[in-house]
Amino acid sequence: MSGGLLFDPVVAFDGFSYERRDLEYWIERQKRLKEPDRTSYEFPSPMTKAWIPVDLYENRALRDFIAVWAFREKAHHERSEKLKDLENRSLSVEDVYLHACAMFREKTAGAPDSAVVPSLTLTLRDATDEDAPPDSCDTAGKREVFKRFCALLCEHIRKFETRGGAVLSPEEQGTIDFLRISPQILNDSVVIFNTYQYTAAPAFIVDYIQRQDVPLGEGNDRIPLSRLMGFSTATDVVQYRTFNQLFGRLGIYVEVHNLRFETCSSTDVAFTCDINRHKTYSVAALATTVVLAGPAKWENRDNPLLHILESQRQIAEDLQRLLENLKGIGSTRAPAKSFETADEIAPLVKLLDDGDVEIRRKAAGDMMDIASNVENQMLVAEAGAIPPLVKLLEDSDVEVRGSATRALMHIASNKENKVLVAEAGAIGPLVELLGDGDVKVRQQAAEGLMNMSMSDENQVLVVMAGTIRPLVGLLRDSDAEMRRKAAGALWGIAANDENMALVVEVGAIAPLVVLLEDTDVNVRQFSAGALWSIAANAEDQVLVALADAIRPLAGLLSHNDVGVKRTAAGALMQIVFNEQNKVLAAKAGAIGPLVRLLVNGDVEVRRRATGALMFIAFNDDNKVLLAQAGAIRPLVRRLGDRDVEVRRKAAGALMLIAVNDENQVLAAKAGAIAPFVGLLGDSDDKVKRSVTSALIFIAGNDENKVLLAKAGAIGPLVGLLGHGDVELRMMAAGALWNIAFNVVNKGLIAKAGAIAPLVRLLEDSDVRMRQMAAGALSNIAIDDENKELVAKAGAIAPLVRLVEDSDVEVRRYTVDALMNIAGNDDNQVLLAEAGAIGPLVGLLADSDVEVRGSAAAALMLIAVNAENKVSMAEAGAIPSLVGLLGDDDVAVRRNAAGALWVVAVNKENKVMVAEEGAIGPLVRLLGDGDVTVRQNAAGALSGIVVHEENEVLVVEAGAIAPLVRLLRDSDVEVRRKAAGALFNIAGNDQNKLLVVEAGAIPPLVDLLEDSDVAVRRNAAGALWSFAVNDQNKLLLAEAGAIAPLVRLLGDSDVTVRLFAAAALMTIAGNDKTNVLVVKADAIAPLVGLLADSDVEVRQNAAGALANIAVNDQNKALFAKADWIGPLVQLLGDSDVDIRRYTAGALSNIACDDANKVLVVEAGAIPSLVGLLEDGDVKVRRCAAGALANIAGNGENKVLVAEAGAIAPLVLMLSDSDVEVRQKAVGALVNIAGNADNRVLVAKAGAIAPLVGLLGDSDICVRRYTTFALLNIAGNDANQVVVAEEGAIAPLVGLLSIEDAETRRCAQSLLDVVAVYSGGTYQRKV
Repeated sequence: MSGGLLFDPVVAFDGFSYERRDLEYWIERQKRLKEPDRTSYEFPSPMTKAWIPVDLYENRALRDFIAVWAFREKAHHERSEKLKDLENRSLSVEDVYLHACAMFREKTAGAPDSAVVPSLTLTLRDATDEDAPPDSCDTAGKREVFKRFCALLCEHIRKFETRGGAVLSPEEQGTIDFLRISPQILNDSVVIFNTYQYTAAPAFIVDYIQRQDVPLGEGNDRIPLSRLMGFSTATDVVQYRTFNQLFGRLGIYVEVHNLRFETCSSTDVAFTCDINRHKTYSVAALATTVVLAGPAKWENRDNPLLHILESQRQIAEDLQRLLENLKGIGSTRAPAKSFETADEIAPLVKLLDDGDVEIRRKAAGDMMDIASNVENQMLVAEAGAIPPLVKLLEDSDVEVRGSATRALMHIASNKENKVLVAEAGAIGPLVELLGDGDVKVRQQAAEGLMNMSMSDENQVLVVMAGTIRPLVGLLRDSDAEMRRKAAGALWGIAANDENMALVVEVGAIAPLVVLLEDTDVNVRQFSAGALWSIAANAEDQVLVALADAIRPLAGLLSHNDVGVKRTAAGALMQIVFNEQNKVLAAKAGAIGPLVRLLVNGDVEVRRRATGALMFIAFNDDNKVLLAQAGAIRPLVRRLGDRDVEVRRKAAGALMLIAVNDENQVLAAKAGAIAPFVGLLGDSDDKVKRSVTSALIFIAGNDENKVLLAKAGAIGPLVGLLGHGDVELRMMAAGALWNIAFNVVNKGLIAKAGAIAPLVRLLEDSDVRMRQMAAGALSNIAIDDENKELVAKAGAIAPLVRLVEDSDVEVRRYTVDALMNIAGNDDNQVLLAEAGAIGPLVGLLADSDVEVRGSAAAALMLIAVNAENKVSMAEAGAIPSLVGLLGDDDVAVRRNAAGALWVVAVNKENKVMVAEEGAIGPLVRLLGDGDVTVRQNAAGALSGIVVHEENEVLVVEAGAIAPLVRLLRDSDVEVRRKAAGALFNIAGNDQNKLLVVEAGAIPPLVDLLEDSDVAVRRNAAGALWSFAVNDQNKLLLAEAGAIAPLVRLLGDSDVTVRLFAAAALMTIAGNDKTNVLVVKADAIAPLVGLLADSDVEVRQNAAGALANIAVNDQNKALFAKADWIGPLVQLLGDSDVDIRRYTAGALSNIACDDANKVLVVEAGAIPSLVGLLEDGDVKVRRCAAGALANIAGNGENKVLVAEAGAIAPLVLMLSDSDVEVRQKAVGALVNIAGNADNRVLVAKAGAIAPLVGLLGDSDICVRRYTTFALLNIAGNDANQVVVAEEGAIAPLVGLLSIEDAETRRCAQSLLDVVAVYSGGTYQRKV
């Protein structure tokens, strides 16, 4: 893009390769000009103009290709004998020409079908470049001489341009300006020499190709390329080779750009660009650069472009003048050749100790040159040059000291030689030279110390020689080079922990911070590096921050130089280890530049930027700032970085950022989940660790749990549970733990095979592993199907063992897991068999509140099993649970009350719970602020009170009033449990009064219409219980209970219908409330319930109808609505209570004369007759009563007799139950009202048992018996039988009883069956 060489080629998303620095500058410029709808992570491609991501990737293949090419070029030149002659500075243009011809023939022999055309970019570099000579000149001087040289060369070329081997005429010279070499000054420091100006002006080529068939002539400034090159066919390919002759040392270097041309047809020239990595060559004169052109077939004629020199002599003279001009600028020594052995250098080593200062100068200078070649450095050391060079550091001659210092500086650049130089005692003299009067000597001494301090072994020695203080002093030197080398030396020295403290003590931090804003870029870089080393110490991190280093370091992050960015990012990464510095870095504005560096093409920059952001993200406030600065998206992109360390740190940074709940969402939106899941299979374990850690936090968001599962995270995470790395196993278990909070994911994790490896991890030696495994299994086991799978995987036994783990978190998560597993009925048995109850009871006294709460919850579920209730009591759970009712923690109180509720279902446990003093604390918990505590306390009391002794204790503990208050609680479960508890408490007659007095009826009536079925159920049940008391019946009616109870007869819940019918049955037992029940239209729904599928509902409905029918007005209602039939149908029901209530209802209904006929028409008589022999005494009683009432109708008397009622009724006269005898006699009274029936009754043998009943203890039986015998005696024959059966005497006895009706009937009967004679009654004769 700048016309220069690709030093660091990178590939962008448009597929093109660019120089990294140029493209980064382009990106920064485009950001300032970006379109409103574009993000900071896009930029327009320089080639295609399409918007592409800012991610850049190293073009390693291109870089390596260039390296191979450069190596071959270098090897070729080194093999050339002519190159050796160039060292003598006696260059002959003729030699150059002949050499170029020879090289052309060598290069073009067997040339390929395609060719590479190199052009030249010559860059003026500073003498400080690592390839530059030690004795440099100023840049302006070099540029001026070079420009004069270029002008000289171009003048000669203009005179001898050729075409086709012939010299061009003066008229044609102007037509091929593009052929000549012309210099162009770019950025005031770069000179481009391009044979055809292709690189500098690509538009020229496009224009030329479009016009290439324009004929030569006056006014045309270009010629066809094929004519110029002498092409005869379209397949000819031009091949160019450039050979740079190494001559002198000007500090000028060549960057080679390769352009490739192929002719596709006679009228078309294809243009492609293949830019390779540069190779630098020192150039003494461009005249030695010969452009060779032409295909290999030109073997019998001269290459037309080789005839560029008319006068070799004139060129030689011009070159000589040029060399004279160059003498004052710098040394013209050529770089030393590579030596094969140390023996070749040994003679020169001896001259280093020569007594002649001139010889020492030359020897030291030559040794300096030799050591500048990297390949010679080890050989120089082997030749024994180091000790004499060290000695020369103290030479009286400044030039000798300078050359020796420079030589040692080169030697010490070799890693192994650093130690040898130090061991030879060079450090001390070099330290002394830091104060030398010659600036170059000071510079070279500082650089030598800098090189040696890069070795760990030398760092202490350098410090012991007293180096630190003078180096710190040099930080303030006026010479930029000196400041750079001093900072660089301190950078290396401070890498040692002990030295670091000394550097700080001497006061290096302040001047180093000042140098962060130095005008010299290298000074800034090395100062940042030194501070980076110093900040490795935790205390020094604070000192560096106090010296205000963070602000300028943050500024350097935006510097154009990649080295500066590297060191600044590295220093900040180290400094922000400190907690306070994390905050300071954010305030200093470091976050934004660091975020921008995430897209930098340099891998080291990205590493340090991601590392710094990772440490900054440890601060909670910074997590928010990082998200606001847009760090998440580029960090997500870095997850796909080629560099493993970048991926690792990016994952770590995202992990920390995702600790913030809002950032978890942002990370998912930035597309983090997919690359995270992909990195679970990364080859680097540390990357996988960071990723799994990040997933733990990202999975903290509910939506992300789903996204992770969809992205396929579960399988790889399950696979990592068996990884050899303990951290990975642990993090994978933790991630699965969080993901398993999602209901669907629980099943997916189980299906992925996670349970078995998690069970194995329960016995891992690492405590954190046990924590994560237990936590994950706890979540997985919430799913009902997984409860069974976890148990089958053998989890119960190790979990039971972990209950007593020394680590509190392990115990906590283990108890949670056991609690969830215990939700399965079979698992409750397995847990008891595995011995879980005892340890869990022990945990009720654990010091950790969560453990206590979960242990109580686990025991609550285990106690669902009947046998486990007993086992828990035996294990001492009850007193421990009672003790937890007063715990400060709400969850503990909640679960303890719940466990006691479940345990107290057992009859014996009810007593034990009361004896352990649970009732009082439970009553107090009815007023707890936690709704579930109130629920469980009410439930527990509801269960405990179902025991005669406990009924009294609960009331005495003051439970009624708070329970009544809870009837109006906002929580439905609390209302449910409170109503249930009051229902049970009201089982005691005294308690019924107390509950009513506490004002329970109105809220219970309100609860009859609660939306919760269980609340309605318990409320109806409680009211039913209260209604047993006559006074309460009236109170219920006054509170408006009847209407909602009637509505509940149609409730979908069978128990609600049952309790509602039972309550109405009880309420209807009162004369006053009976009428109210009917007014509430209860009869119809009650009749409807006679067909209910539940037997108890049918019972209560029939009983309610029976009570309602007691009222005379109500009896007629049954006839009008045709409700008798359903009752008659139930007379044959298999349930005894239904038969009883139905017969009783019909008995009451049949009291009405009109109903007598309807009952018979409904077919009741046969069924009722059948019930006279029922096994239940009450059924027989009601059936007899019903028949008695039915038989009150004249026609019915016959029907009843015909149905066979007389015989069973006669048998009932001997029943032990007085009411049965009453009803039987009553039925016979009515039946015997028919003349024919009198005979049948007598024949059935009724007279004898009836006579016997005249002496019954029950007055009603005696009265009804006299009525029955009186009716029977209406038959003359029966009168005799009555008398014969001994009725006279008991009848006489009845004449003296108090009951007038009985006396009257007895007298009437005596008048019929006996005569009064002589003061006594006697049988008639």
